[in-house]
Amino acid sequence: MQNLGIIMIGHQHVVISIHIPKTGGTTFAEVLKKIYGNTLWLDYGHCYTITDFGSPTLPMQFFRLSRRLNTWLNRPKLRRIRCIHGHFSMSRHLSRFPNHSTITWLRHPVQRVISAYTELSSVPHKTKRNTLAQLVQTRGLTLEEFAHLEGARNIMSKFLRGVDIEDLAFIGIQEYYDLCLKNFFKIIGVNPFEVRKFNVRSSDTRNIDKSVFNEILSLNELDATLYQKCLRLAKDRGYISMSDE
Repeated sequence: MQNLGIIMIGHQHVVISIHIPKTGGTTFAEVLKKIYGNTLWLDYGHCYTITDFGSPTLPMQFFRLSRRLNTWLNRPKLRRIRCIHGHFSMSRHLSRFPNHSTITWLRHPVQRVISAYTELSSVPHKTKRNTLAQLVQTRGLTLEEFAHLEGARNIMSKFLRGVDIEDLAFIGIQEYYDLCLKNFFKIIGVNPFEVRKFNVRSSDTRNIDKSVFNEILSLNELDATLYQKCLRLAKDRGYISMSDE
């Protein structure tokens, strides 16, 4: 595992932070803004090919194109970039930044699905850019119906396709956000600071019927396996301990 403090000042090295939806990445973006300042590239608008259900409408395509263009035009100059954070799969930046370290956050797959459903079913403007939101809101899908959609299943595994988990420079576990963030500060070599949490939505599984919980878990078998591997790795690295559970 490489030291992020060295990467932060290395001339050719870039930290690539993959923001998997509903894992705490919006709050983490605020952390990265304070650390990297104007050398941070927030690269959003590329996750829809992973989560789309059906073909996007023309207005959706226009929105996405304009967002990608805006993201590109407002990025730092390539030679100044020290960190990239956003919704994208690993392959997007491999050729452009071959010398990099990858970091990401994960979340229990059932909680992630519930959080995604809560957002997509309750935020009206999401229907203008997201095929899943449009489907959920126009058809009034239940949580169980949403969970069966391909665009809602095994999202973490899809975003991390091609990534060797053992090579991740940092793995954050959303259920232990504060603890993992504290260790991230240590790894990167900066003094801890407070950050306001964004997009905090309830994904409490205690009120979910056990059969529904197990069904969602089985629909996300790849993510469940990935999550357990990353949880063990986070424990092995000392980010969290058995006493934290």
